[in-house]
Amino acid sequence: MARPTMVFEEEGIKRIYWSCPVKFVPDSVWSFIRHYNFYRRHQTAPFFQFDDVSPRYRLAENIYERALREALEEK
Repeated sequence: MARPTMVFEEEGIKRIYWSCPVKFVPDSVWSFIRHYNFYRRHQTAPFFQFDDVSPRYRLAENIYERALREALEEK
């Protein structure tokens, strides 16, 4: 029998993934992460003024940073 790609258990509920969970991440999320990482690595690159940045981008940035911080704390 084939082994699952990933097994995730939370609160007694076990989820077994037979396909790569990364494939379930929408392209819009990958695009955001690419932009986010680019501007973090190249801080002198021109960027929009704060008031011109989409509120959705600012919200996504906060969500991403919080999730990243929590993931790093778990290690």
